[in-house]
Amino acid sequence: LPSPQERKEIFDIHLRKRGQLTKSISTVHLVKETEGYSGADIEAVVKEAIEFAFIHDKYPITTEDLQIIARDTKSISVTLKEKIRHIAENTQKLDVRPASNRAGSA
Repeated sequence: LPSPQERKEIFDIHLRKRGQLTKSISTVHLVKETEGYSGADIEAVVKEAIEFAFIHDKYPITTEDLQIIARDTKSISVTLKEKIRHIAENTQKLDVRPASNRAGSA
C-alpha cells in the first residue's frame, strides 16, 4: 500500500488529471484520512467526489468533500484485510524489494 507521500502524489495526479487540483484542496489533510488506501481507492474517492459535485452543482470540490467520500469508502486494506496480511507474511519470507522508494528501502 502507498506511503503517505505516495498517497499525496496519487491524489495530486488524479485531481490534476481531472482539472480539480486547486487551492481549495489540501492533499496533506487527505493523506491523514486515507491510511491503508490503495491507488485505486484514492482514484475512486476523487471520481466519486467529482460526480457528487456534478450532480449537486457544487464546484469546485474541496478537501472536506473528498474527506467525506473517503470516510464512506471501504479501502482495500479493510475489504481484503486477511488476504493482505497473508501476502505481507509470505513476502517477508522472500527476498523481494518493495515497489516504492520508502526511506531505508532503496
